[in-house]
Amino acid sequence: MSLFLKPTLNLSVPEELMAVLHYYEDTCVMGCCGVDALNLDVQRAIDGMMEFGVEKAMKALAQLDVIIMSVEAHQGPVFSDQNGFGEHWDRSEEAKAFLENLRASLQAAVDTPQHLWQKH
Repeated sequence: MSLFLKPTLNLSVPEELMAVLHYYEDTCVMGCCGVDALNLDVQRAIDGMMEFGVEKAMKALAQLDVIIMSVEAHQGPVFSDQNGFGEHWDRSEEAKAFLENLRASLQAAVDTPQHLWQKH
């Protein structure tokens, strides 16, 4: 075991991003089940944008980009408490992979022309 433990990056989730994350909650909530509560299907974000507008999703994308940059700059564990993602990743690469998948889903939803939006 190494005597040099890598510091943990503690992520906080801004309000707009947190509101958009709730679009993806499926079988549970992040405060309980962490990111396992999320279904990153693009349609879930479209459904949320139909109700709350695309502007909130655009702000969330910008906030997500800032979080991804901070994770990219970090080497080591990443944590976000139950008021955020409710998750702990042992390696920053694991957190980055999740965040990039989330970003891709949200970007795909934003890029979907509004005339194609249908509530599911």
